[in-house]
Amino acid sequence: MADSKLLHVATLDRIGDLVDDTAGVHLPLPPFTRLFVWTINALYRVVVTQWPEVYVQAAAFFPDPTVARVDGATFAGSFRIGWISGGLLVGIRSGGRHIITSRLLAITTEQASSLTVH
Repeated sequence: MADSKLLHVATLDRIGDLVDDTAGVHLPLPPFTRLFVWTINALYRVVVTQWPEVYVQAAAFFPDPTVARVDGATFAGSFRIGWISGGLLVGIRSGGRHIITSRLLAITTEQASSLTVH
């Protein structure tokens, strides 16, 4: 009889079994919040305009700030809308394209400290 391995499979209902829910970022975020999303392959700079719209910039897919929408975390091809977390992938839509990032390593958020209008 061949050796068999038990695979740990998670659905989005059980995603918390694999990733700590408190370690992620819950969306939506207030306008002018900045997100820095480090993945294995890139650093994504995200500025919230009016949720769900954001401006995103990253070397490969978004060399210039680009209007986009952040869908949320993905695991095994399904999305958990409104939440992203380390260890998962992030779905971003822009201009008819749907980009799935490489595995997320870290996230930081930065609130706008004061709003200056000229």
